[in-house]
Amino acid sequence: MSEKSQQQYFVFPGTFDPITNGHLRLINEMMDFINEDDILYVGVSNSPLKKPIISFNDRFESTKSSIEKTNFLREKNIIVEKIEGNTAEFINKKNAICLRGIRNLEDLIYESYWPISRSSNHPVGNFFLLPLLNENSYQISSTFFKNKIDEFINKNPKISFEELYHLLKDVAPYDVVKILYQMKTGRRVFKDIEISSHDIEITNRNERKNSLLIADYNIIDNGYIDLIIQAANLSKELVIAIPKEIQYEKITFKDRLTLTQKIVENLAKQNICNIKIIEYDLIFNNPLDLQNLFEQNNIERYFLEVREYHTRNKERLENIFNQISFLHKNKIKSMIFLQEKYRDFSQPVILQMGHDSFNRNKNELSINDNKKLTYVLPEESILLLEKYLQNFYS
Repeated sequence: MSEKSQQQYFVFPGTFDPITNGHLRLINEMMDFINEDDILYVGVSNSPLKKPIISFNDRFESTKSSIEKTNFLREKNIIVEKIEGNTAEFINKKNAICLRGIRNLEDLIYESYWPISRSSNHPVGNFFLLPLLNENSYQISSTFFKNKIDEFINKNPKISFEELYHLLKDVAPYDVVKILYQMKTGRRVFKDIEISSHDIEITNRNERKNSLLIADYNIIDNGYIDLIIQAANLSKELVIAIPKEIQYEKITFKDRLTLTQKIVENLAKQNICNIKIIEYDLIFNNPLDLQNLFEQNNIERYFLEVREYHTRNKERLENIFNQISFLHKNKIKSMIFLQEKYRDFSQPVILQMGHDSFNRNKNELSINDNKKLTYVLPEESILLLEKYLQNFYS
């Protein structure tokens, strides 16, 4: 299969009130994840509900100039644009994938409950949460920066811009410190000071990486197929690991493996990266198990999924966060696919839909009685579900 894929578009939306070095690190992480020819739109939103202290135009200009002046972002395919209206509509007009960053478990819970498309009549089909789990990113936020600048000015109302910038240069870009200094003190900065390029640790972005996706399901549905396609488009080689046992097994391992092979064969007709299927004996996806899989298959990235039913169980979200935190410490990056389109269809729900639609007199699935089955399942999965139900009721 060809390693080349079509150009994709991504949007990183935010208020950026103001942009900080934490945002710049996150943008760098995003550029490392996406492909060389892909485009990232940094969308500066005009949300009056957040009551930003910096004007919309100043937020846009400072975001644009900060990215342009940051040495490791200057040559990348990044376009800064204003989001005048609804964020989800902006993303859909770009035919783009939404990217968001999480710093901690609270961020993951919040984003899982309130993704962008929930606040709109224009749902966003693809939504990724990119964890940024280093010590600096926990602290550097717009709120942290605004609190810090207030603290320094309150301690020393006569502080010069040069002194303030020296204290905050690791927190926010030059233009942002300048804007806030002028706002808070009422003193204009007429002469720019000598500054060096932003000294932020960067990621080498030479080629796509091998990625892992755990297929711990009974019936593969269209949501998982979407995840496979997106992960494959962002990977050099995508490894799909099929556990020989799963926690709530209904379908046999042999049938689960065969189903996955059929799905991958169909995807092979599309212009995406190589996909390899492997088997493994481990039951639960604990971090140590995952690390062994990574080492055995030269994996550098891990894709996993969150659906709405996970948000009803905070322990499940905490388990996901602990996994990616552990792997991040071991130099494995993760991307969470927030499954919005199929969020109501967990594996138990799909199996129950099959039971409800099975005609025991005819010994077959009555697809016409439940159109949702054809919406959520590909043809191969419907056939496997019917086979499972025939055995179940025989």
